[in-house]
Amino acid sequence: MRAAVVFGIAFLSIGCSPCEDRLLSRVLSPDETKEAVSFIRDCGATTAPAFHIALTVPGHQPSAENTVAIFDHTESIGLRWEDSEKLHITADPNARKFRELGTYDDVAIFYH
Repeated sequence: MRAAVVFGIAFLSIGCSPCEDRLLSRVLSPDETKEAVSFIRDCGATTAPAFHIALTVPGHQPSAENTVAIFDHTESIGLRWEDSEKLHITADPNARKFRELGTYDDVAIFYH
């Protein structure tokens, strides 16, 4: 019994996220100093999959801190750099928006 309790505590302390992230695209800015990353986060049956967009340094992973937009109820997300300081994000007009920043660092973000 004691071994089972120790195993249970060890298993829980490892951490087990019920969410799964699936990369959709990485789009470099024209000057190649920034990267817009889109991915789908699926946390299981109790929530709808959500589209996330993050702005990172090329090759770095998205995080909560660099996530600029979160949508659900959309079929796809479009990312387009107008120049290195203007990012355009396109989503279904009926998408629910949970996060929609207008700027991040020195990038202006436009939604369509």
